[in-house]
Amino acid sequence: MRLARYKWLAIAAVVALAGIFWIALEHGLEVLRFLALQTCGCLVAATIGFAAYGGRVRSRWPGAIALICAAPLLQLVITGRTVWEIVRRGDVSEWLVLLGSLGLVAAALFTLFVKPPPPEPDQVARATAR
Repeated sequence: MRLARYKWLAIAAVVALAGIFWIALEHGLEVLRFLALQTCGCLVAATIGFAAYGGRVRSRWPGAIALICAAPLLQLVITGRTVWEIVRRGDVSEWLVLLGSLGLVAAALFTLFVKPPPPEPDQVARATAR
């Protein structure tokens, strides 16, 4: 069974990326120049999340790297516009960035601090046990 924690890590990073790309398109900005550090951090976090999910990684290091990658985006969200302004007047793209960055940090912290479940016995071992 694949670990769902890495799937949520990757999904949250993709949601934040969708918001960043949407904001860049709304304002006619080049995505690589607009929020370069935050965009690259989200790309790395999404790549690590999908790779850990697909590779069935059981260690906690993907969460640590994703947390480091998400730090610039979370700092921008918290200090750029206050969260209360985004809640009151934000459009969908700002909501995506806010929820994606908070979800990315939450999934990374969950991956770091919660022990992964024990591995399931493979199908052959279950069949011979019967």
